[in-house]
Amino acid sequence: MKKKIKPLSGYSPNRKIGLKQALKYVPKNAKILDLGCSKGYLTEFFKNRGYNIIGTDIVKEDLRIAKSIGLKTIWADFNKKFPFKDNSFDAVVSYEVIEDIYDIEHFFSEVKRILKPGGWFIFSVINTSLWSFRIGYLFGKTPTELQDSHHIRFYSLSSIKKHLKKYFDIKEIKGLTHFPLLCRLSHAFIFWTPFAKSLFSLYFYFACKNPD
Repeated sequence: MKKKIKPLSGYSPNRKIGLKQALKYVPKNAKILDLGCSKGYLTEFFKNRGYNIIGTDIVKEDLRIAKSIGLKTIWADFNKKFPFKDNSFDAVVSYEVIEDIYDIEHFFSEVKRILKPGGWFIFSVINTSLWSFRIGYLFGKTPTELQDSHHIRFYSLSSIKKHLKKYFDIKEIKGLTHFPLLCRLSHAFIFWTPFAKSLFSLYFYFACKNPD
């Protein structure tokens, strides 16, 4: 019996933006690495659509679960050298992972190393400059209290771009607001400026190309 593939419409607005972006840029025959795959939910999304994908994570129990549903996995500590050869992948996807990375320069340099020239790096990050977070900061709240107690790094649009530009060509940045309808409308208007993105986006989704 053929396995039923979960449609894109079945994912949250947050996930749909990232997945649509990946499907837009990553060719069908690509070899993909899912960095921070957790239990393999998104790894399975790509596998079911014909991609050759490997999931990797530091949490061994999550990898065991991902492997139990037929996914290819490998353990890795992203704060160290990745266990892959140079130019191994056509694309790397990584959603809500870089907030858990101590050394972002090392992380980006390793992603660049394992990507083929012309390969794609698709990732997301929480925006620490969101308007509601800014209000919280005024009342003495910390980023850890407002966002996620497990996160160790926090990024604004400008700060993440500063690091990213050293390694990749940024081709697209999408912002996701708290409200899905507002998100869809905002992308249709030219006033969706970098300042507006910085103020109203909860997440940023980046599509970056490894220079040839």
